[in-house]
Amino acid sequence: MLSPRAVHLFLKYFDSIDESLTRRLVRKRPWDEESLTFLLTELLDKESQQDHKLSYSHESLIDELSNTDEPLSIDVSIETHSYNKSMERYVTQSDIGFIISYQNQFKSNTSFRTGWLMQAKRLFPSKQSYETQFSISSSFKSYDKAQHERMVRLRKWANCDFIRYMLYCPRPATLDDYTREHLSAVRTEALSSNIFDYILGLELRDDLISSNQTVAAGIFVTPLSHFPKTLLDVHKSIFRPVTPFSWFVVSLLAQKRGIDIDNNYRQNLNNPIIEGLIRGDASVIEEDDDLKEVLGGFNMPKILPAHTIEVCIINGIDRPRDHNKG
Repeated sequence: MLSPRAVHLFLKYFDSIDESLTRRLVRKRPWDEESLTFLLTELLDKESQQDHKLSYSHESLIDELSNTDEPLSIDVSIETHSYNKSMERYVTQSDIGFIISYQNQFKSNTSFRTGWLMQAKRLFPSKQSYETQFSISSSFKSYDKAQHERMVRLRKWANCDFIRYMLYCPRPATLDDYTREHLSAVRTEALSSNIFDYILGLELRDDLISSNQTVAAGIFVTPLSHFPKTLLDVHKSIFRPVTPFSWFVVSLLAQKRGIDIDNNYRQNLNNPIIEGLIRGDASVIEEDDDLKEVLGGFNMPKILPAHTIEVCIINGIDRPRDHNKG
């Protein structure tokens, strides 16, 4: 669990990554999904992110965390796998393998590891002229029904929620007044029934009255059961179930009560088989004949994502692990 202050700082950090990445979508020639995903790995890496202008860097986060009695640290490791883009559509079920590892040195029974395969999709401008940029009707034109059905079969085989879409959208702050105001209105309506309690709920309340809202994000995570068709649909479904990337990560580390986040992560909590699949561990795959059938006889290593990102948060740096329960 994280304190209210740590929740705020981690949200600020992951939102700065969101802000830096999604700027590439509002250029005259927006970046494709593969380039955006590679940039995400660069921005999450504390060394390579120095080549980019983050408003709140890893170094700033660690400095602020060190000024409290919370001995928290964050580290990111990245594995990159090389696959032809043409093969990804037919074989690889995700662009990104994403793993969260939380180690609590004070109370070890709250430590966990959980992960997903995430298929990246970017929003496309509404018109051919990129100068006109995006509108509320801009859509995810690279959505592939056959690819979606393969991912559903893979999730059914695993009998748990470990596959999500990662959506790359422009942040509302970079759009025209009409679009920005319309998106704000539907977010307000979607969140109007929230009572804003507990750690996450209180943080959400503070966020909504801030001039720099993290919920007005550009990167979102959504389950297979709910793929939004347009930019308007993304913001209409905020937290129900489309979640800003920063909140998706932080909600795993904080008390979930107080905010309605569809984050059914406990179904793959500490599951070595799922983690092995995300990392492309062939020995895990070879032992399951049902999975071979789901994959339709393709070579097993080719279901690897292009990149595997592991975010490790340690609560209790340089402290002996507590093996007591409770």
